[in-house]
Amino acid sequence: MTRHVSVMLRMVAALCIIGFGASQAWSQAPDTLRIATYNILYFSGSTGPERVPEFRKVIRAMDPDILVVQEMSNQTGVDIFLSDILEVIEPQRWEAVPFRDAPNSENACFYRTGVVEFVSTRYIATQLRDINEYIFRMPNDTTATIRLYSAHLKAGNTGDDRDRRLAEATIFRNDLNNLPEGSDFLAMGDFNLYYSGEPAYQMLIGEPDNTGRSFDPIDTPGEWHSDVAFAPIHTQATRYDYGGLDDRFDFILGSRAMFDTLGFEYLDGSYTSFGNDGNHFNVSINYGHNSAVPDSIADALYYASDHLPVFLDLLFHASGSASRKPESLLPQCRLYPNFPNPFNSQTLIRYEVATPGPVCLQVYDLLGRRVATLAESFQSPGTYTVAFVGQGLASGTYFYSLETARAVQIRSMLLVK
Repeated sequence: MTRHVSVMLRMVAALCIIGFGASQAWSQAPDTLRIATYNILYFSGSTGPERVPEFRKVIRAMDPDILVVQEMSNQTGVDIFLSDILEVIEPQRWEAVPFRDAPNSENACFYRTGVVEFVSTRYIATQLRDINEYIFRMPNDTTATIRLYSAHLKAGNTGDDRDRRLAEATIFRNDLNNLPEGSDFLAMGDFNLYYSGEPAYQMLIGEPDNTGRSFDPIDTPGEWHSDVAFAPIHTQATRYDYGGLDDRFDFILGSRAMFDTLGFEYLDGSYTSFGNDGNHFNVSINYGHNSAVPDSIADALYYASDHLPVFLDLLFHASGSASRKPESLLPQCRLYPNFPNPFNSQTLIRYEVATPGPVCLQVYDLLGRRVATLAESFQSPGTYTVAFVGQGLASGTYFYSLETARAVQIRSMLLVK
């Protein structure tokens, strides 16, 4: 199978994650738009300034174009975040969306001027906290708009907490259902969800398949809470004394339109729980070695907030430059975290293919050299498991890449001898 250029580009991007310094940004192609969500832990004029240096490191490394945050306490916090963090990273390049102070912690949004243009904001009222709508457009195609929604749903894992989250999610979904057909939107924030079967999550992603339905780009159903199998996607908590990294609370979900090639399109494989290397289950994000980011960034993530930020990349297609995909938007392949990880000598890699076609599963080292081909054949739809034996290889981080005719996914694993 001939490997696509995009595979090599993503391998290079993945390798850059390991190698960048604190002053360097995570590189991205010039035609992409990086959207991030971050619970910044009650950031205000009194609680924020001491964490400013840490947020600078994190955001410089993450390099978003639009940053949506939860737990912004007041206007003073917005002003500090803009002037002392974003404007220090890139002077005169950032703006804040107008902020509405409220008794509870609020959402806030910041964006790079010149990259996108702010159109409007709106508030969707719920019993606890408002859900914010932010509409942006591209400077080179002002007819193309994208709606970003920031939600901070009810915390807690009691029956009453789940009921209140469902009530909030129901209000949210009903509002989304009233959007124009084909709307590009991302629903993001701290959803405080413990498992994929929770009614609030199903309210957002479930049938009927209308305009307001959201889709999970990484589509990893299960009991996310305290299950090591989901360690690579956990986002909370960055600190052991807060419980350690064992929950997937932070999400970015996309509308159906985000998975076609009109306007804004989700870049396959770009969904990232920033700083999560899959090896910090129930411990602090900076405990020992973190293979996803340098030590300075892991430390900054620890001190800045108790949540990890999540981001994804969007491709933008100008009007008339692309057409809708006739195929299903469901993932054409799915690559799962290997188990065990870290591993000594042998680990199992599981993957799914959704349509019949050529499949290639390969392993690379940190220099991008192929060290193993685990599958290279025509395969029918189904779930497959293969063993990777690292005998004869040096300890360290390796990448495994699954490629089909229409999709590529890449994950990392750690060999320890």
